[in-house]
Amino acid sequence: MKKFATTLLLLFGLIIQHVQAQQSDCNNSLFVANNYYEAGKFSDALELLYSCFDSISRDEKAGAVRLMGICYQMLQNQEYAYGYAKLLLQLRPDYMKYPFADPKEFTAQLNKFEVVPKINWGLHFEVDQYAVRLIRLYTLAP
Repeated sequence: MKKFATTLLLLFGLIIQHVQAQQSDCNNSLFVANNYYEAGKFSDALELLYSCFDSISRDEKAGAVRLMGICYQMLQNQEYAYGYAKLLLQLRPDYMKYPFADPKEFTAQLNKFEVVPKINWGLHFEVDQYAVRLIRLYTLAP
């Protein structure tokens, strides 16, 4: 019984260590993928970003989606580049285009979309009072 408990504890420790190592690999995945992109290894960058996409923060996801769109643009896959440009603007409607950093083809993809603020009006009644509430949301108009 003691051997079983020791083996189980050792196995549990190895699993925890493997999960932590995998998370630390994804911590700087955007940086490594950007290095792959700059080296012209677009497929490697995409593979790395796909493997770590679920474990990164929302801000990093916007950067990852931007990089994925640019990589697909460089691989001449216009359908995926268009989809990732749209997803980028859904994640970050306030995305500022960088014409000197982003390829002009990707900037052209982004220019196909018009980002318009979405206005939500509502009434709230309380003892002869009303308040109109404006919520600042964005939507994509293709």
